[in-house]
Amino acid sequence: MLTKIIMPQAGQDLETGVVVRWYKKEGDPVKKGEVVCEVETEKAVFDVDAPADGYLRKIVVQQGQTAKILSAIGLIGALEDAVDAEPPPPPGHAAAATNVATQPATPMNEQGSGGPPDRIRISPKAMRVAKERGIPIDQLHGSGPRGRVVEKDVLEYLERASANTDGSTVLPRPIEAESPVPFAPSEAQPISLSKVRKVTARRMQQSKQTVPHFYATVAVDMTDALNFRKEFNEALKGGAQEKLSLTHMITRACALALREIRELNSSFKDADTVIQWGEVNIGVAVALNDGMVVPVLQNADRLNLRQIAQETRRVVTLAREGKQASLAPSRFTVSNLGMYNIDNFIAIINPPEAAILAVGRVQKMVVVVDGDQIALRDRMNMTLSIDHRVGDGVLACKFVNRVKSLLEDPGTLL
Repeated sequence: MLTKIIMPQAGQDLETGVVVRWYKKEGDPVKKGEVVCEVETEKAVFDVDAPADGYLRKIVVQQGQTAKILSAIGLIGALEDAVDAEPPPPPGHAAAATNVATQPATPMNEQGSGGPPDRIRISPKAMRVAKERGIPIDQLHGSGPRGRVVEKDVLEYLERASANTDGSTVLPRPIEAESPVPFAPSEAQPISLSKVRKVTARRMQQSKQTVPHFYATVAVDMTDALNFRKEFNEALKGGAQEKLSLTHMITRACALALREIRELNSSFKDADTVIQWGEVNIGVAVALNDGMVVPVLQNADRLNLRQIAQETRRVVTLAREGKQASLAPSRFTVSNLGMYNIDNFIAIINPPEAAILAVGRVQKMVVVVDGDQIALRDRMNMTLSIDHRVGDGVLACKFVNRVKSLLEDPGTLL
């Protein structure tokens, strides 16, 4: 019996994905769990594993082709299984290749008419190498399927550019180092949005238009938390890679609070129904050069503080490489802008989540303690944005105050 290889649902509100490459050919044997192909969505690039043992009997969606989420992109089965009955991909898929880098529209031709925009197809890995080495994308020529630029093309460009006439080595300087092109005040330059920014723009617009936001802010005394983190990190033997950050501690506090206050670990479904989730999956907002992504810590409430730190580092590293660590949907998001010297901000909820926590910087402030005593303490502002259809102000206050109490007694986070 044939088993379908499915285009995975790599995120909410996604409709299609692109097959970047097949690691197997038709007729090759495969083992369950073995990586058979790489796919790309608007949010990330990741590997697809074989769902069963057998042979790759048919590649339904070729490299560079687009397929709908949850549709079959390949078939695995025994050599004697017939594959003729499996329908081909819908018309037009062969022409729907991914466009990772979109260049500005072509200039006016000599007759004054505008031509269509030039689109360069480039694999994610080639794009990363090109950016790291400062290679202009429009100077690359693709040798991959449908003219797609692959890593080999970037490396060959480097080889050609590395030797000058006297035999010495010179690499192209990074694009950022080039002198900016002067523009007259009246001129404007259209810039195409990256896929990540397109998804972010669409979802944030949808959220502000359809979700009634309510906000609750508290100030947290982080003096003990900072001392706790210092002692925790000094006791470590793993070096800088194992160190605890404030984001790790905040995420741990949110995981514990969500496990206790399950009403907030919910999603609004319709006028009659709110879904209360069993798992506590927390997204951590991460800024990339081309936008923001939110890698997910699956079952975060089951991880201790050290595990939260380790898993956060792992999923953030993969996110920065353009890959997803988990297909699990986030139920709550933590967005920390304290490292950017921000005192306070409010964040937009990422549907269908019911809330997001916005965290500002820690700063020393003179406060009144123990009735009438003046002291210098480390303070931090947190603002919870909550879907008012899921909960009210009392629920929001209950949650942020629970997170506050956990951070102000950091031993409870272990």
